Amino acid sequence: MSVALIAVAAFAAIMGLGLGCDAGKFYDAQLGVEVLAQPQGGLYVNTVASTVKVRVISDDKVLGDALEEPIQLKWAWHSPSGTYNDSSKVYMTMSSDDVLTMSKSAPSGMYLDKKFWLTLTWEDEAGNHTLTSDTADCRVN
Repeated sequence: MSVALIAVAAFAAIMGLGLGCDAGKFYDAQLGVEVLAQPQGGLYVNTVASTVKVRVISDDKVLGDALEEPIQLKWAWHSPSGTYNDSSKVYMTMSSDDVLTMSKSAPSGMYLDKKFWLTLTWEDEAGNHTLTSDTADCRVN
């Protein structure tokens, strides 16, 4: 392959031009997600919370701090009766550790009376991932 053709192919890859390749997502990084604090249940709990640490991990030095494809971290609280507080954060650049606290609260003056757990999902260079917290058993009697 000539030097000119290699240069064109490298430029096309950096610019996201497929040159006949699959047009699917190309992730050049992974998310490292770690639960730092599990949700706690108990009697007369009005809020459950979980703290997670997120790190963007990549060995791709071609693009510097910019990610080829943004990585979206999604999370939601679950109980036997439904899903609550769906939310997400998009990572577009390499970053230092990001510490996030996710919580689910009862209405003002009320207490939680169910089991709750947090799920986090994302897709990155290594594929699809799901991380589930411990279950917090919240009771009023």
